[in-house]
Amino acid sequence: MDLSTLNTKKPAEDGAWLHLCYPYKTQLMYEPGEDGKPDETLPCRVKLRGMESETVQDVLQRLNKSKMSGRKQDERKAEADGLKFAAAMVIKFENLHNGVEPLTTSAEDIKWFFDQSGDFTQQVLEFAQDNTNFLGKT
Repeated sequence: MDLSTLNTKKPAEDGAWLHLCYPYKTQLMYEPGEDGKPDETLPCRVKLRGMESETVQDVLQRLNKSKMSGRKQDERKAEADGLKFAAAMVIKFENLHNGVEPLTTSAEDIKWFFDQSGDFTQQVLEFAQDNTNFLGKT
């Protein structure tokens, strides 16, 4: 068996699209069309790296080293570390905006996105942890 054909780390780095659901529901989110109704050609999505991604793993290693230093972590530091971790996963937003401008991958926009709903955080983590979301793209 040629194991080079089973590379799971590269697809995790390249990322995959998560089509967001409304918080705490199973209904997929779409950008409204001109008629104000959800336009199924405009899915609200986030392109994410998987947990096997080199980028995500590098951030996790740095965060773990920081935690193992023995220094007590305050709440702000823990929140900042969580944001670093989330930012490592996010590659791109699609059809999502803050009411004024499309979301970018700036730290401010990523924080704003995750501050909107704990369910968005859960959807992102569950998607990124499921390696099957990234397979078949090699």
